[in-house]
Amino acid sequence: MWILVQRFPNYFIRRNITDQPGTNRLDSIFSGLIDVCQKEVKAKRPISANLVIGLFKKHKTDKPADDNTFRDNLQDELWWYNDGMARYVLCRLDESFRSREYVTDLWKRDEKGRYIWTVEHVLPQTENLRKEWIAMIAGGDAAKARDLQEEWVHCLGNLTLSGYNSKLSDKPFAIKQASHEVTIAGDQLNIGYKNGLELNKLKFKSTKSTKAKEISLATAKAWTIDEIKARNDAIVNRLMKLFKL
Repeated sequence: MWILVQRFPNYFIRRNITDQPGTNRLDSIFSGLIDVCQKEVKAKRPISANLVIGLFKKHKTDKPADDNTFRDNLQDELWWYNDGMARYVLCRLDESFRSREYVTDLWKRDEKGRYIWTVEHVLPQTENLRKEWIAMIAGGDAAKARDLQEEWVHCLGNLTLSGYNSKLSDKPFAIKQASHEVTIAGDQLNIGYKNGLELNKLKFKSTKSTKAKEISLATAKAWTIDEIKARNDAIVNRLMKLFKL
């Protein structure tokens, strides 16, 4: 049944992102599943993981979204349409790198019940972009920068997680990337994109050239639409494998 434990949650993750099947169809789907399982029990046949998964994948009228639809939804402005699921998949992505030596509690809450780790927009979502951002993404063209921001700011490629969101704010990229605090002992504490979070170390190529060096959010020299697109593709490709149905 281990395959069921792994794959069953993926059904709901994909459903919550694509809305396929619709929420109003779930009762009928699960009623049908129960009926099939009861027949298997009466016939003294084992209920296998493949049987359950197959019933969902091959449902006559309410099939889950196919891979192309799921990919399209992941590549779109997921945070804008479903900020809760955007945060969830970012957490799961970071956790997919977890080992006994790397454990970060991305679900921890403060004394008021709020998540400590929140979604951080690298290219800020503010209406009035700083001149540094306008120069970086649009060569100083404010109107073009606004158009590009509207198109790409909420996609996964432009998002990460941070416990210091308010301190990063809408600052220029280089400052956000290298942001730090000094502890009482005088040590430098990285709070920007060089904080060691695996999500910030995810490698991607900034151009389509096969000779392009792999970079990450922690090592990129600039944050243009090319970097956002490339990181978006890298994130989506990994999520497609992580949430395979």
